Amino acid sequence: MPDPAPQSMPAAEAVNPYAPVATGEPVLAWTDQRFAFDTDVTSQDVIGALRRPRQFFIMALWLMLPFSVLALVLLGSLLAGQAPNSLLATCGMLGLLMTYFLWNAWRNLGPALGLKRIRGNPLILGPVRGSFDKDYYRWQREHCQGVCRTESMCYAIARGSMLEFAFDQPRLAIHMLPARAFDAGGFEQLRDLLTQIAKTSTALPTQGMVDPRMLEQERLIRLDLSPDASRFEGTFRTRDVLESALQSYLRQALWRSFLVMGGVDLVLFLLLFWLTPLGIGWFAVLGLLLFLNWSFFKSYRAGVAWTHSPDLTLMHVCGGVSSANVTMGSPVGAATYQWDVFEDAYYTENTVSLRLPGTIGHHVVLTRHLFRDEADWQTALELCQANCRPRN
Repeated sequence: MPDPAPQSMPAAEAVNPYAPVATGEPVLAWTDQRFAFDTDVTSQDVIGALRRPRQFFIMALWLMLPFSVLALVLLGSLLAGQAPNSLLATCGMLGLLMTYFLWNAWRNLGPALGLKRIRGNPLILGPVRGSFDKDYYRWQREHCQGVCRTESMCYAIARGSMLEFAFDQPRLAIHMLPARAFDAGGFEQLRDLLTQIAKTSTALPTQGMVDPRMLEQERLIRLDLSPDASRFEGTFRTRDVLESALQSYLRQALWRSFLVMGGVDLVLFLLLFWLTPLGIGWFAVLGLLLFLNWSFFKSYRAGVAWTHSPDLTLMHVCGGVSSANVTMGSPVGAATYQWDVFEDAYYTENTVSLRLPGTIGHHVVLTRHLFRDEADWQTALELCQANCRPRN
């Protein structure tokens, strides 16, 4: 199967607001270089690249140091028969905090991070081939293929012998390629070029879920569609998200945030109970409690503000639904998915949410108003029902 290629690309663009900006560092020139790859990404590659045992060991030592000192003070007080409630409470709180931070460090520096990445998006594993050039990143896997604008890369980092990069702001759709996928010297050269693009790209303002790059309709990437495809094109709005399966993932994320904040509040309330009322330590904990809750609710209100504007445009999309696959394009990238890659589908009156493998909630969302007419929507709906088992 040939590399995926956009159907039509602009020959030249007058001004690119997301092109690298000038800095004092030397700028690497990306001329006609093309970096081709054909490899197999394994779970050992991902886990090994994300594991940081040295950093985890150093963090564990720093976390245990203050707790060990306080534990020795508490032990001396107990042996002397003098252990105030405030000291007991402080040791208990530090013990809980140390346990939490150690667990969090293990999740982010140990093998758990690699396992979490794989569970979140298992499609990063397996055979993959494609290429990089100054215009596009093309990739092809067993059940899907796609293309992204190289200049739209907003994150790139080398982790040992693995290159990790992403084109979306939340970094949910992360790509990973090992050094062995490239010719001698190619990995280092590509690493320098991509990290320069990600580092010097203009910072993107955001409004909740809105990525301004996704609003540039003239930059839509259109892949070739099958002759029998029911085509769609238009704007994806807030009301489409809230009606689709994505709403449940947003709700779960909010509940997790509230549970974490509730656990912090519980620990601080217990500490207030043990400390001497109206003392310096009591007021310090009370101030911390109020500050954390104020910051949390401020972030919460800012994060959900976009949901109060049902007609807010989130992105421009185009694509088609055929008997063989589903294609979705945006101004940043486009992809074609074979039907057997989808886990299931969630249906509402006006949307179909096709779920991709993984725990991070990747969906291809089709909405009624994007299709040219009701006949095309009904054809696409019948294809989804014939090829994807319903979740609801």
